[in-house]
Amino acid sequence: MFQSYVSDICQQVDPKNTLIQHENLYKDVNVLTLVKKKTSFFGTDYEVMGITLGDLIPHFADFSDITETTVIGDYTHNAQRLVSAGIGGNVKVVGGAVKGGAESRREASSVTIKSKTVELRKLKNNYCGESINTNFMPKLRDKEVLAFVDRIIFNATDVVLEEKTEVDGSCEASGGIKSAFLAFLKIFLQGKKSDGTSFTVPAGKAYAYTINELTINELTVEFTNMCLITGGDGEELQPRIPPSTNLLLAPETFETDKPPENYCETLQQVKEELQGMEALLQPLSCLPMATRSSLAQRLCDLSKDRDSLTQLKKALDLWCEGEPFDQPQSESVRTLLDQLRVATDTGMTNLLKAVYLLVSAMDKLPDAVPFIIGICSPDILRCVNQLVSSIKEHGQAHLPVSLPGPLQQGGELHWLTMFLCATDDKLKELGVMAGQRPGVLLLVLCVTVQGLSMMRA
Repeated sequence: MFQSYVSDICQQVDPKNTLIQHENLYKDVNVLTLVKKKTSFFGTDYEVMGITLGDLIPHFADFSDITETTVIGDYTHNAQRLVSAGIGGNVKVVGGAVKGGAESRREASSVTIKSKTVELRKLKNNYCGESINTNFMPKLRDKEVLAFVDRIIFNATDVVLEEKTEVDGSCEASGGIKSAFLAFLKIFLQGKKSDGTSFTVPAGKAYAYTINELTINELTVEFTNMCLITGGDGEELQPRIPPSTNLLLAPETFETDKPPENYCETLQQVKEELQGMEALLQPLSCLPMATRSSLAQRLCDLSKDRDSLTQLKKALDLWCEGEPFDQPQSESVRTLLDQLRVATDTGMTNLLKAVYLLVSAMDKLPDAVPFIIGICSPDILRCVNQLVSSIKEHGQAHLPVSLPGPLQQGGELHWLTMFLCATDDKLKELGVMAGQRPGVLLLVLCVTVQGLSMMRA
């Protein structure tokens, strides 16, 4: 509900989509807050940090050149949206077509939306070339970039959000039935929330922000104060103090960054991404059958707990980069990691990245969806994987002559069939309602199905 509400506001404030939506109400963001930006399997991830640009600069005074403006006055949100679903286009359905819809009514109390913007020119004049306090400098790994927030969009007063979602469906074939795809719509829209939800967003919460990447130059300082050092080869002059490297803020830091690029907006882009990831997943199919089956079962069990799945993803991220990591709190995660260590010690060097890709995809799916896919029968999983393969090959799902019962209209897994057969227009429709990029959701669903199919083959 919050994501969708924020998405509406961002569309009005910034039709060009240069804003980064802030999805975590419990993590505060303000101007000058530091953010780690990392390229991941499925676009770009942003990690808001608990320090600011001021912590990096030893002589950073209270910077006050920040402009606060009203971008929307007395914004009142009262939305009613209808999303319909159906297999259309070139996809043929045997036995009739299924249609369904979800109606979302969302209201928000009146609020003024404001913006805070850092004056980059004055920031540059004051601090360009300043030394960096390395005690606060976060460690950056491969593909990570450090940035600071230069603009935020926020609510000036408390906002009460209320939403009610109603889902219904019908079938043009005989015996009208409810499509299980609509249950997925419900998951997609609300996660674990009930049909009616209400909560208050406190004043001053950042809805979205923009960032500027930090560019840092290294300056090596040599000391000319020398002393005689006596060793096995006689005496030689050496510096009394070894050279030191200073980190300095470069002028490029204060230039406006390019806005984030659109990622996975169309079925064609999903197709291209799937083709690129196929080789990365391949090591999963090369494991001994017993190991594959055991790992698949452990992943399935672990996916019931979102926190454990996220712990596993973070551990695999560090492991793939060769970085040390603390043992996760979850015993099931530790057990799975131990099993991976045994498998990788046998020479399966690419297995780690394959599992990391699969876990990253599962972690981006709505709650309960990875587990539902993981417990599918072999026949159902095989059929769903055929739909994924047709997307990968043709950019559009092609239904087989016959479907297993649960995937047919009225079946409890028909939402999988419906979503995999969605057109570009349907993806955009879902994205507007959910405040997310549905192309990414389709991609991670396909990767999850493909990866688990390999492990259970």
